Amino acid sequence: RWDWLPLAVALLVLLTLVQTWWSIAQPSQEATTIGQFVPILVELIMLFLLAAACLPDLVDESGLDLTDYYKANHSYIWTLYALNLGWALATGAAQASNSFAGFVSALADRSADFVFVGVMASLALTERRWWHIAALALLSVGPILWMSRSLS
Repeated sequence: RWDWLPLAVALLVLLTLVQTWWSIAQPSQEATTIGQFVPILVELIMLFLLAAACLPDLVDESGLDLTDYYKANHSYIWTLYALNLGWALATGAAQASNSFAGFVSALADRSADFVFVGVMASLALTERRWWHIAALALLSVGPILWMSRSLS
């Protein structure tokens, strides 16, 4: 049985993957150390797990109900999503600063993104479909805004 909501979540995850890979492709003027790459690797592993969780791998002979699949996995999906965004915010702030005050300032500059982390965390905690639909509409604003950004 089909359900558009898990498909829309999978599309949002796909757009997040594209945006993440796009941002990684940004040319760097200096060599990257393993210590600088490990935070990126952690983010990519979380994104892989997130993408793998969005849709089922196998369908048995009796079929599959996407609504049931999403209900059973939404907590895992949205917890990974919130952790991924929180990680990206923290590592981005750490890279943009060279002091604790600079780190806090960089996080403050991205304070609106913490609203999205909270929304994602709330989706992990509730099964209310209306909230999942409303939150998905809100979270979809991000990929729309990414379309106008450039790497330079």
